Amino acid sequence: MTFGTFMAPFHRVGENPTLALERDLELIEWLDDLGFDEAWIGEHHSGGWETIASPEVF
Repeated sequence: MTFGTFMAPFHRVGENPTLALERDLELIEWLDDLGFDEAWIGEHHSGGWETIASPEVF
């Protein structure tokens, strides 16, 4: 059996974008250590504001 996770790309307005992305990457590393097989990061271009403009770059 394989496991994955989906992370919604929502971060608080005004939050330091570098710290927010570092926190997301750290969580993905923990999930990898726990044996998760994949992580999906969503993108919401219609939300008006978002830190991750492109998951491929992230």
